Amino acid sequence: YLTEAVGKKFIPADGGDPMIRFEMKPLNFMELLNNVEDNIVDFIYVNPSAFACVESEHRSTSLVSLISLREVSGQQYELAKFGGVIMALANNTNVQNVTDLRDKSVAAESISGLESGQIQFREMIIRGMSYINDPKQVVLTGDQGEIVNGVLYGDFDVGFVRTDQIERTKDRVTGKIVDKKLFKIIEPEEGLEINGEQFPFESSTRLYPGWNIAAMTHVHEDVASEV
Repeated sequence: YLTEAVGKKFIPADGGDPMIRFEMKPLNFMELLNNVEDNIVDFIYVNPSAFACVESEHRSTSLVSLISLREVSGQQYELAKFGGVIMALANNTNVQNVTDLRDKSVAAESISGLESGQIQFREMIIRGMSYINDPKQVVLTGDQGEIVNGVLYGDFDVGFVRTDQIERTKDRVTGKIVDKKLFKIIEPEEGLEINGEQFPFESSTRLYPGWNIAAMTHVHEDVASEV
């Protein structure tokens, strides 16, 4: 798409092929940092925590952040921010607040992931806890839908997911969307808003901006502007 929409705006004077072609390159977190360090990539599409690292180390410029289209009770929302959920089964009386995560099995997507890991870890740290030592077990699933199902079927006591994940997860047994009433959100924040509008999901954390598309410093400003 970018080659067609942007590249053609930089066609050589002789009318040949576009001077600029875009190629998508999937990278994990460490590969991303190495590619940025070696000037192999020109643009990145990353979560806010990864962007913060790249911005501080390499002075990258954010061009735009993601706006997610989500539906709640039949109403659609365009959300420029998201939060993190700390969830347990509604009938689990042993988990009422964040400090109750001590000696519990906890599931997150990854250590480096923002929406299902780092922002929930931050809530534990604020309360003087260690997200490594205090839980009985921390399981990294690599899949947030698996976390929701794991809590539902007793594989984990507590799950870390992003806001709206519960509402769009299918039950691994029935194939239907899970019943949100079976879960509770631990210590939901009050008064969360985006540009004066009430945030439509419960969140255990403050809100964070969506994923960024950013340009590296070696990219010409005309090209970055067109992207």
